[in-house]
Amino acid sequence: MAGTPLFGGALMASKKFKIAMTGDRELDAKLKAIAAEEGSRSINKEMRGATREAARDIVRPLVLSQVPFDTGFLESQLTVKSIKRSRSKLGSSVGFREDLFRGDTFYAGFHEYGYHTRDGGVVYGDSFLRRPLYDSEGKIRSHVVNRVKRWAGRLKGK
Repeated sequence: MAGTPLFGGALMASKKFKIAMTGDRELDAKLKAIAAEEGSRSINKEMRGATREAARDIVRPLVLSQVPFDTGFLESQLTVKSIKRSRSKLGSSVGFREDLFRGDTFYAGFHEYGYHTRDGGVVYGDSFLRRPLYDSEGKIRSHVVNRVKRWAGRLKGK
């Protein structure tokens, strides 16, 4: 996978975190009422929008500031994409137009994960894609929850 998903069942990197929409009784009640009236599609649509916005506004600028810079090609290929949906996950990722270790951005995978040299040495990766995500977990969580709360409040008022 080209980047690191923000929301849903799992991150495709070595570390995982989930955003669970539980614990806020008011929000849970609103979401249950919306799901009963309109189905879960509208909730999923709002969640996809919220995670895309968080990826674009919180994670992408941090990744851009940490991308290894030589010609600027990696920066120009950085994008926010939706991850493949399933029943248990949805969200967005910050990555490259092509997957790591493929195409013109092949070398980005070596910067991210590191590599072994011919003489047996090790060059450690700098995690420029994963680190901004993990460091921003709290901001992402609060952004997504607050946006969904605002959206649910507007719908409830209809």
